[in-house]
Amino acid sequence: MPWMWIRTATPTCSATFPSTANSPVLPVPAAQDGCLAKYDMAGAVQWVRTFGGPGFVDIQETAVKVSTVDSAVYVCGSFRTQIANPTVTFDTISFSYAGNSRHAFVAKYDLNGNIQWMHHGGGAGIGAGFNDLDIDDQGRIVLVGTADGTNDFDGQTLTYDGGILARYLPDGTLTDLVQLNDVSAVHEEAVAVEVAPVTGNIYVGGAFFDSISLNGFNASAASFSVYTLKLDNALSCQWLSYGGGNSTTYGSYPHGLAIDAAENSYITGNASGDLVSFGPHSFVGNSEFDDEVFVVKYDTGGAPQWLQRGGSIRNDEAFDIIADAQGNTVITGMLGGNIPFAEVDGVQVDIFSQSTHCFIALR
Repeated sequence: MPWMWIRTATPTCSATFPSTANSPVLPVPAAQDGCLAKYDMAGAVQWVRTFGGPGFVDIQETAVKVSTVDSAVYVCGSFRTQIANPTVTFDTISFSYAGNSRHAFVAKYDLNGNIQWMHHGGGAGIGAGFNDLDIDDQGRIVLVGTADGTNDFDGQTLTYDGGILARYLPDGTLTDLVQLNDVSAVHEEAVAVEVAPVTGNIYVGGAFFDSISLNGFNASAASFSVYTLKLDNALSCQWLSYGGGNSTTYGSYPHGLAIDAAENSYITGNASGDLVSFGPHSFVGNSEFDDEVFVVKYDTGGAPQWLQRGGSIRNDEAFDIIADAQGNTVITGMLGGNIPFAEVDGVQVDIFSQSTHCFIALR
């Protein structure tokens, strides 16, 4: 599988994107700003937009999606202001908060990089953050993340600790803000989301320990475990499945979620411990600081169909997954350094240096 092209940005006191015949070198303000860049099919940068603020305003950009419904680009994440530097700016849109809590944000740009709107939610306590987003057939933006304390989202106040789901219209109107646990649970968060075409069903992957309960579906675990749940278009929970941890397991954490045309779901992440189980499927893991990559498939009713693992004798992580209509999956992630080889689903990969390695795997 040959590379077509690869592009990087240089992290110095400013970030520089590569110059092409069609675009100049673009300096980006330093500190901890977020950025959004558009490339054409040949890898030439078309535009770069940054967002953030002075000093140590902390931007964590977590996901980006292009909507074919309204030809727009959506980006989400979180920002944290400080009393000394209270203002965050997205091009012509600014927000000031004289506190130190985290705020979830979602911003809309047109395909030429012009900001259309930015909405956010946060407040007292640790605050809130969005971890992932997807777009449904109506162009609605579905986001998942985490809230802690009392947070305000466009006039809707939520006092709660745990995973959340928000849904916005393309014009930026917040229509839904829901808890993904019927009770507050500090150790629960929503990490990934996928919306099925046609049906509008929403699949969410996240992590928890202790307990999670939603619409009569319940799960409990003594160590960090991975949950996957299905919501219908009306945001009613249809099933909840979990795995990856028990009383003798250090725990597991998800990073990516995908669905195929039949709405089977696939979730990937990293896990460690002496036994990693998803339903009837399990593998013997490693120590607390030696995570392995896992992928698990659920059928349309939420039953685990298979579990695959891979990695090395060092710490390994899977960062994302995609699935085609037939259920073929591709995952990407990181393999630990200073190792002779890694193995993913029986396929051995030789490692030739002491640094960590990125990987891509097709199943």
